[in-house]
Amino acid sequence: MKISIKKIFLFSIILIVIVILPDINMYRERYKLRSQKLPEIYKNQTELDNLKDDYYEVLKIKENSTEPILQVNDSTTVIFTKNSEDSEKGGADYENIWYKINLKGQIADSLIYSCNSLNNEHNYNTFNDYIIDTKQNTYSNWIKNNDTTHYTFKNINENKILTKEEADKITSDGKIMQIDYIYLGDNGIDSKNKVIIFKNNVWNYFYTEKNWHKSANYTTNEFQAQSYYPIDKEPDRAPTAGGEEKSKQIFFDINNPKSIIYREYIFKEKWNENSFWYDIINWHWGSGNASNSGGWTGSSYFSIKMPKKTLHYKQVVYIDSPDESLRDIASYSVFKPKNGEYILLDSYLIRPKQ
Repeated sequence: MKISIKKIFLFSIILIVIVILPDINMYRERYKLRSQKLPEIYKNQTELDNLKDDYYEVLKIKENSTEPILQVNDSTTVIFTKNSEDSEKGGADYENIWYKINLKGQIADSLIYSCNSLNNEHNYNTFNDYIIDTKQNTYSNWIKNNDTTHYTFKNINENKILTKEEADKITSDGKIMQIDYIYLGDNGIDSKNKVIIFKNNVWNYFYTEKNWHKSANYTTNEFQAQSYYPIDKEPDRAPTAGGEEKSKQIFFDINNPKSIIYREYIFKEKWNENSFWYDIINWHWGSGNASNSGGWTGSSYFSIKMPKKTLHYKQVVYIDSPDESLRDIASYSVFKPKNGEYILLDSYLIRPKQ
């Protein structure tokens, strides 16, 4: 049977409509990206890990820690980091590291406590100028005088579980660092709270009823350094109430050229939407990877104002569609010591070269 050219043409049109039309937006966005060119000034910029400069160097020294940076005196900053990895002997190996950093950004001293989760349990925290192990009930004075001795907490009333009234009396003139809930007995019937408190210049702990808490007596870390946090828009701030402690967190507009970190430029590199047919096939075969969401992957280009000069770097950014809101792969907190020659950019120490 002879097929006419008209039928072939009609069949081709139908095929194009079926195959191409569902992906027309994807093709349009990819075509638009091909016409964009990255300005020459940004072509040699790298991620922070690879940043090279004649005057400054970048070291990655802090990971996996929510502990605050401590400004213990005019010339010394202390940072604390916790790292862990699976152990060949079973469990996990933990490495707890403290660094003392001088005004030039040099590591003046460091302390390492290593442990395995299958041995004695440890949980280290920094509190003012003490290093606290809340599992072993010990503390160290290394931050203030380099003494690495582990001193033992005082136990109040041995292992007695104190009543609410007794706990209220003990904590009325002390500062609570931590309350740990200890689950004991069938359905937690024998559970209790362990309270760690600094009282009369001595570290203490005691046990109290499982439902007791005293949040009003939690103390803040008086040596916690003031850090800066980048946001896309200046927040609305309510007036500070009288007597309220000054916040240790300051937010700044990352799109303001006067900010310590400034997002100079955004470049779209890839349209993330999959083909309609790719998603259908994935869904049919149960791969679980079908996703037809749009948006772009690109790079944000930043400048950092250092004491001697401005540095530049880039990092991955996700750009949502259609509003083009930005989701940077990392959002850095910034610590800049008074009279210091370095900054701590979250995990990175940026300092003058020796």
